Amino acid sequence: MNKTSLLQIAASLFLALTLGACQEPAQDQSSRTAAAPCADCGEIESITPHVVKGEASPASAVAGAIIGGVLGHQFGDGSGRKAATAAGAIGGAVAGSEIEKRRNSYTVYELVVRLDSGDRRELTRSELGALNVGDRVQLRGDSLVPLQS
Repeated sequence: MNKTSLLQIAASLFLALTLGACQEPAQDQSSRTAAAPCADCGEIESITPHVVKGEASPASAVAGAIIGGVLGHQFGDGSGRKAATAAGAIGGAVAGSEIEKRRNSYTVYELVVRLDSGDRRELTRSELGALNVGDRVQLRGDSLVPLQS
């Protein structure tokens, strides 16, 4: 072996050792890419709408009673007319109150969120926004924040 060959072998060995020392130690790939667990993150498991009847004001019952009494007064004679007027007034009061309750009704949504920890949280919302069953969310106080999938 000549002197040039020995220098080339020595240089190659030196480069191999130097480059090997520059490499990162082998790590488990999952430990490098795994994010810290989110204690308040989960998936929307269900959304159930519920219609809530609104409140009725006394004015709706009074107006219904007047209209019902006037209509009831159109039927019968004597004491029959008085009974029809009373029945019309009572029925009108109930109907007027119910009509206003339905007119003032609104929908609330019950959401069940299954957290990554396995716990379930139930929340009630007056609006859903763009939330759907299966969406990933994070609970922040009483708010739900959609997460990117």
